[in-house]
Amino acid sequence: MPLRYIVKASDTGVVELFEEKDETKPSGQLLGEGDIVVVDPDNNDNDQDWLFVESANDPEIKGFIPIGALREPAPSDVVRFPLALIPFVRSCGRAELASVSADDESSPTVLADYLLAWAYIESSTEKTLFSNPLPDFEGSDAEGPFRLTTKDWKEYQTAAQKTGIEVSDFERLIPSSQVSGAAFKSLSDFKKFADLETPATEPVDGPFVPSYLNVLHCHFLGVDAAHKFQELKNENLGGKSIMDALDGLMNNDKRDAIIKNREKFMMANGSPVTIDMFFVLTSQALADGFKKALAVIREHADFLLPPLKPFAGGPPWMTVAEREKKIWEDENLKEGTGKGLQKVIEYFKAVQLNTTKNQPWCGAFVGYCLQEAKPSFKSIIVKGGAKAANWMNWGNLNIRQFDLRDIPQGAVVITHPLSEGTSGHVGFAAGKVPGSEKIVLLGGNQGNSVTLRHIHKNKIRQIRWHNDISEIFDGKIGSQTDPKLKMLLSLIASKESNGNYNAYFGNAGNQTNPKFTTMSVKAVRAWQDKFVASGKKSSAVGKYQIIRKTMDEVIKRANIKEGELFDENLQDKMALNLLEKRKINNFLSGQIDITSFGNLLAMEWASFPVLSSIKNTKGRIVKRGQSFYAGDGLNKAHVMPEQVEFALESLRSNTT
Repeated sequence: MPLRYIVKASDTGVVELFEEKDETKPSGQLLGEGDIVVVDPDNNDNDQDWLFVESANDPEIKGFIPIGALREPAPSDVVRFPLALIPFVRSCGRAELASVSADDESSPTVLADYLLAWAYIESSTEKTLFSNPLPDFEGSDAEGPFRLTTKDWKEYQTAAQKTGIEVSDFERLIPSSQVSGAAFKSLSDFKKFADLETPATEPVDGPFVPSYLNVLHCHFLGVDAAHKFQELKNENLGGKSIMDALDGLMNNDKRDAIIKNREKFMMANGSPVTIDMFFVLTSQALADGFKKALAVIREHADFLLPPLKPFAGGPPWMTVAEREKKIWEDENLKEGTGKGLQKVIEYFKAVQLNTTKNQPWCGAFVGYCLQEAKPSFKSIIVKGGAKAANWMNWGNLNIRQFDLRDIPQGAVVITHPLSEGTSGHVGFAAGKVPGSEKIVLLGGNQGNSVTLRHIHKNKIRQIRWHNDISEIFDGKIGSQTDPKLKMLLSLIASKESNGNYNAYFGNAGNQTNPKFTTMSVKAVRAWQDKFVASGKKSSAVGKYQIIRKTMDEVIKRANIKEGELFDENLQDKMALNLLEKRKINNFLSGQIDITSFGNLLAMEWASFPVLSSIKNTKGRIVKRGQSFYAGDGLNKAHVMPEQVEFALESLRSNTT
């Protein structure tokens, strides 16, 4: 995690930066007294006397500075951290993605929408959607966009430390840094509330799953009080005053402070409201917050909203699922014996599990339906597909489902555990139950059969879809392709080959000797072998400068025949395959960020720079702007990091 320091006072009011760790070599750039600078703790150029820093306000201002010119931040510096909208919104988006990929199978997904709605409720002003308020609650040091207390932050620090992450006290005061603590608190409150609400004898439909409103109440009142309010609602005692409901749960001073701090939700006409009214007011606020959240996500974090491409006539795997459902119903199959057991064993084979035992098979059923629908779908079946939780990251699109709108038929739905000892449940969305907050799930291992089941939205952990990249970009690269994908490919080719399909290593201007676009793939491979055997350092050929090893990998992955021409269309097809290899689908769906995807591209094309300091395959630390292969005596970056970031921002924004 980057470190932050404050520039100390000086006689002149400014401090010089240096090109090297040498005070005789100033860079000409200046920092002012009180400026905030960012330090990468993994930068090997840092030592006990010098640090390489970047201005927090302008990353272009960077260089070496004597460590004595800096001081660590103090709480009083919080006024220097106004909430920057775009980084804040995107931090909430990254927190959502982190919760999706969490190792804890019982952990819910923290939607960026909820984090932003929460921050809107806590920090909106007449002029801004979000702010970074100082402590102004009675009896509390809660502050920041989420109104986190020192106690909240200490719990987050302790949990983070167990995973090897050090979190400073000061980060609670920085809006974008507070997001991670807020996500942790919401998950923690979710689990505590669920444990209190689920009876000792677990119900048939599984443990209780809190709503986002329950989680917000935990933040307002504390988990015990939020649970008490929900209990009274469940018992039709919502007409009780909140004052009476809080009695006995805390001392009077704490109760009165909570009511005062949450006055707009807990007081009306000078009197405490009822529990029913508290639910109404907080529900309205949360609904309004969700609307505001979706608006800023669309504007500033569109990587969370990639396009959904439904199948004409419906997804083919649903035809298979419906067929299997009919077989189980018509023949009254039983999962543990006879044909029913044989069916279950067949499902397991689709997810590479050879067994003769009857065990939870909902995930295997999903894998079987995909495989039977289309042979090529076998490649998108998740590893370990027998386990429901492993479908959490299936496909390349997360569907935002809190209002149950626009969920396509056939989407893969992963639920929280519906019974003890399982990782969850998985099936296909088959519709919405009219007039309710439930969806219809078509799946296996539902009542020991293949059937339909109603699932409440609170039990849904994730809804996933798979868009094929060729569908997103209408199938072809070239004159008919999406212009922003073409911009990325042109940027790659511009420095690799000057955009020349007949280029080869050392001769970007070649057109006819040889003319690769008229040669077969087999002939091109033979030419590469001969070229390297003659003593040349690289076998790179074509517009995208593909070397021998990469060529062989692409031929195998894309099922390219040796007799196919290495023409413009095939070279573009190979480039698309390389983008898929480097996880462009994950980038477009928001599972990886611009920096991570940019670094993956740098691993594929040596002329591209890395977008952050990373260690390459030779163990060297390469800095932002350098080629991933810097130092090999052969390659260097020829594209600026900002060019790559602009192309990737444009590409992703185009998919909304």
